[in-house]
Amino acid sequence: MDLGPLYGYAYARSVAFYDGWTALQWARLPGDLAFLAGGAVLLVDLVRLLLLPQRGPYPAVAPARSRA
Repeated sequence: MDLGPLYGYAYARSVAFYDGWTALQWARLPGDLAFLAGGAVLLVDLVRLLLLPQRGPYPAVAPARSRA
């Protein structure tokens, strides 16, 4: 299946190469979906940080009383 030396890298990345390898197209699907899901999580987090108001810092904590 290593056709790189025979046809070159461009052929291995072309649609003509994948036309004969339907199983290879389906084998890529889980990895592509995981990549898409990770990108969606980052996008949602970015939109949340940009559009939602910030809550501010944590509430102030009273200083501890000395036991002396």
